[in-house]
Amino acid sequence: WAPIQRKKIFLIRHGESKWNEAQADMNFKNMLAFDHPLNSIGVAQSMQLQKCWKLATESATSTATSTATASSNFFPPPHPLNPFSPTQLAPTNPFDAPLIDLQEAFNPFTQIKEQAPTPKDPILEAFMLASSVFCSPLTRAVQTALVALHNHPCLQNNQLKLLPSAREVKARLGGIDSIGKAVGEEICERVQETLEKELERSEARKYVEATQMNLSDVQSDWWTSEREMDSESDLAERFEDFLCSLIYAPGSSHIVVGHSIFFMTFLRKYLSQEFKESPETVEFASYLQDKKMSNASCLLVDLECMGNKAEISNARFVFNSGFKS
Repeated sequence: WAPIQRKKIFLIRHGESKWNEAQADMNFKNMLAFDHPLNSIGVAQSMQLQKCWKLATESATSTATSTATASSNFFPPPHPLNPFSPTQLAPTNPFDAPLIDLQEAFNPFTQIKEQAPTPKDPILEAFMLASSVFCSPLTRAVQTALVALHNHPCLQNNQLKLLPSAREVKARLGGIDSIGKAVGEEICERVQETLEKELERSEARKYVEATQMNLSDVQSDWWTSEREMDSESDLAERFEDFLCSLIYAPGSSHIVVGHSIFFMTFLRKYLSQEFKESPETVEFASYLQDKKMSNASCLLVDLECMGNKAEISNARFVFNSGFKS
């Protein structure tokens, strides 16, 4: 028998990448490359997520009067498709106009509501007090982490841990966007070099140099080769490693920056039967297992750990996030 250990895990999907853009445009030439970085929209989405949690923090730490005012702007009236849609943000909200409609997210589950933050809001507190940030070593994920979590307290005091087990699932032969191009310090160089193509050099350097990266697990090839795919046994081993990283990391809340299929697979594997079958959450659970999170969205899951085993007892979107429309 082992005592139950409860953790809050914030899953952040990377912003839109050049591969996502090429796929949407059916541009097969641009899809034929390894490890695509973020495109300009993906960088903007990551900046928007950064603004979301910083604004929520400012609102929560203000006086009761100013909190109510800020929250009414930050959490607008529910939209029929997504009660948290950035497209519905009030005009007084301090988001730059070009960023407002970038998410293309929807969440039809209005009964699973995101509440306005309060000074002791447990969700916001868990996010701000996260003791670890884990990240897929793929360029688009690392760039999202550096931009979306810029100046997050955890990254000011700790390193960004690159975790090979959190890389995207390679579900088919080829699958070149799930193949890495760099190891060790070369990852940092590639992240900055490709980010400079979307931002001014000084701004790109600001994001990269503000955070130290833990590269201990990415000193050699950490990806699945082009001629292979992730088998069931490969994935079982990866998720066991990933889960152990969460369970044995100190602290009760952690952030993971990764990928849509990886997160869907994680949810399929660990969502509790009660959450899957409860009348209040059965449809939401189905969506979580079959629909991609929107780019730069954040999903909070409650992880109940018993020794090396775990299950997800609850899940909800935060920071105006949702599914990809």
